[in-house]
Amino acid sequence: MPRGFPKCLKIAHQIGDRRVEKVLCTIFEREKRAYEDAEKIYTEMLEEVEARKEYMHWIIVELMKLESDYVLDECLAVLRLQSKKILRR
Repeated sequence: MPRGFPKCLKIAHQIGDRRVEKVLCTIFEREKRAYEDAEKIYTEMLEEVEARKEYMHWIIVELMKLESDYVLDECLAVLRLQSKKILRR
């Protein structure tokens, strides 16, 4: 490994092999694992948002079934506004 790449030298020392192709392979494997972990976390967050959206929709439907009065109409308006904001994202 050339001396101009201290991070590569550090990885070479960690894996116990100074060959460029081995060091690059290790770097790419680490990046791939990091990407897969980030993708998994992102997918979980999307599922959570979808579940919250469905729950909010269920609450709106239940409030619409009840008799209408000023307080319920106000709550319903706020929930509808929030659900529209979520859908726009």
